[in-house]
Amino acid sequence: MPDGTRVPVPPVRLDHYRLDRRLAVGGMAEIFLATDEKSGKKVALKRILPQIASETDFLNRFFHEIRIQISLKHRNVVELIDCSPGAANAYIVMEYVDGGSLQSLIEKGGRFPWEIALWCAEESLRGLGAAHRKGIVHRDVKPENVMLTASGH
Repeated sequence: MPDGTRVPVPPVRLDHYRLDRRLAVGGMAEIFLATDEKSGKKVALKRILPQIASETDFLNRFFHEIRIQISLKHRNVVELIDCSPGAANAYIVMEYVDGGSLQSLIEKGGRFPWEIALWCAEESLRGLGAAHRKGIVHRDVKPENVMLTASGH
């Protein structure tokens, strides 16, 4: 950069996960398409940004929610596969959903017919209901966080 400021370079590997490409970045985390080098499986790795990972209260909540979420199994909830062993480079590993977000579909195709919109809402609410029964509150429900598979589920 012209003023001498260095832009941090994201890691290319975290533990046994190879970070193939960044899918998204937000205020608290960045999400990568990654490869689990033990199984060869494609996964989504959500890495907490370093400036957030240094906040003790945040990390305590983060690891507490992981302990709850790891037991959550529902067809409409992305499965949590793994997490970092500690606070340094804190991350979670989730199943990779290959179809993109509801937001990206809206941007590509415009408004949905009401039947499809209703189906999306019902399926999302089923997943949220399963999470709520486990005491998990999502806190960021929006079209960017509703994922669909390539086959339309």
